[in-house]
Amino acid sequence: MFGIVLQVAIAWAYSHVLEYCLHRWLLHNRKRKQWFRNHFGDHHRIARKNMMLDSKAHDPIQINGDPEIKGLLVLALIHAPIAILWPFSYVTLIYSSVSYFVVHRRAHQDFRWARERVPWHYDHHMGKNQNMNWGVRLPWVDWIMGTRVHWKGEQREEREYNSFFRTLKRVYAIRSHRDQRRRHQESIRLVHEESRSED
Repeated sequence: MFGIVLQVAIAWAYSHVLEYCLHRWLLHNRKRKQWFRNHFGDHHRIARKNMMLDSKAHDPIQINGDPEIKGLLVLALIHAPIAILWPFSYVTLIYSSVSYFVVHRRAHQDFRWARERVPWHYDHHMGKNQNMNWGVRLPWVDWIMGTRVHWKGEQREEREYNSFFRTLKRVYAIRSHRDQRRRHQESIRLVHEESRSED
């Protein structure tokens, strides 16, 4: 039993260190042009402009078109030999990959959820320095490495967040009013058509 717990604990810790290292030294490395352009040039630009929201996070999950899924599958294959000697470690690594994907996707679908549940990742995208706060699921490697920098709760952050939220509410109210008016006009048209057909 102790061996299983040890396998799970080591794999869990390793998955966070790997997440940190890949994010920091692969995805944010300008020398790796393709990875950097996809991650920092596209994903960061879109998320920063739209308060964490990235439309790609709403796309159907497809292995072909999503570099994040491809990367996770490659990592699963690279680590497959671990399954022979330490199967519980491998299962933990797969679980960690799925957990990472779900948390990261959700953070870019719902900015309020991201701000409340994963503020370290929110700080990574929205903070003053996007080259800090590398952890996605948890920030403990950032704490150890001294790269955890808080942004949520600062005056400027709260002002920007509240302004964005008010804008979204106004847009939703306008759309809602427009949809209600359209439904009302359609129901009036249907009533008129029915009354004519009865005559």
